[in-house]
Amino acid sequence: MFHNNSPKRSKISLGATFILLIPVIYISITLFFLIFGDVVELLKSSVMNTNTNSNGINTDTIKDILPPITDSSLFNTNNDIELYYKNALLPLVDVIKTWPPEQAGVAVRPVDWVDVVPRFDWNDIKSREAALRVRKSEKPFIIRNVPSVVEATSKWSEKYLKSQFGNKHGTVEKSDTNSFMYWNGRKNRNIGGGPTNYNPMSWGNFKEKVKSLENTISGAPHFPHYYWHTSSKTDAFISEDLKLFKKSDSFFIVDPDEYTVPIACRVGTKGLCNEMHYDTHRTFAAQIIGSKRWIFLPPTDCNKLYLYPTNHMSSRHSPIDINTGLINITKYPLAIDAMAIETVVHQGEVAYLPSNWFHHIISQEYNIQCIARSGHSLVGDDSIEKCGFKGLGLGRGKGKGKKNKLIK
Repeated sequence: MFHNNSPKRSKISLGATFILLIPVIYISITLFFLIFGDVVELLKSSVMNTNTNSNGINTDTIKDILPPITDSSLFNTNNDIELYYKNALLPLVDVIKTWPPEQAGVAVRPVDWVDVVPRFDWNDIKSREAALRVRKSEKPFIIRNVPSVVEATSKWSEKYLKSQFGNKHGTVEKSDTNSFMYWNGRKNRNIGGGPTNYNPMSWGNFKEKVKSLENTISGAPHFPHYYWHTSSKTDAFISEDLKLFKKSDSFFIVDPDEYTVPIACRVGTKGLCNEMHYDTHRTFAAQIIGSKRWIFLPPTDCNKLYLYPTNHMSSRHSPIDINTGLINITKYPLAIDAMAIETVVHQGEVAYLPSNWFHHIISQEYNIQCIARSGHSLVGDDSIEKCGFKGLGLGRGKGKGKKNKLIK
């Protein structure tokens, strides 16, 4: 009897035990997913910056706020202008430590960060006159409410751009990281490829790349980034829509005789960094879609940036990596004294970049920016020449064909 009844008792015992264990199993599974889920969300927010920033703020609800228009009375005289910029400059090491460039987007911007680059209003005559005085002094600034730019921000919808670009393949520059540095292939024949590569890509495929990056990262340095290149030479709608860049506009086209380059437009992915360099021409940059952070350094800091020489494929660029927020002072000791001023250029705004000013640009989101260059200012040429470059040597127009000579 004992042997015959034992299997039944064993089954009853196992069944009862299983029933008793169900709540324990349920609680254990629930706790596991809760803990594991928190870890995943923490990794997402700290590494990928998708849902929350370092303060735990939901980035989906964050809205950027435009800085106010600057008081135009601060720029009545050249002395006023010089004093303003002198007081606005901060040590570069502090600027990038406070907000590391590779951390892109409003969600990771420090809450106490202040935009000090002056802003002017095109619709206000006094404000516009102040902007003109600053432009003539060759200092960077922002101007807002330029009619054709405002119109383009609304007109350049995805549907409109798709209708303009169609199925044709544009030139797309790709980097394996977020770092983009110009390079000249003619100076690179004995080295091989440059830091980036160029490939044809359809607008549809490019937007897929943009979407994947926009949804997963915010300035992550080790993800591939993409840069769409086009101009008014190949896409006529650009010059038709951006009337501010007509030769007859004396505010934006400073020297129409040297306005020989078509309007250049760049479409960038979130987190893309254009490395520190200077340009010889005056540049106006219209931010049509999205926003970009600009870090400016005056020409007088040329000797602190260790520029690649004229015979280098990335001549005029600095090898100093500032994207992590730290500078290798042991390798670049003079950089400790470099001074900078920074801004975020928002959608619908136009930035002025004077000749010879150094700039490091970080895409804060998917964005479209179009630029026009005209003429060369002599301001800062003396500093550039001390660094081994000839002010007009890399420009077009009057400087076309001249070769830079490295000063020994």
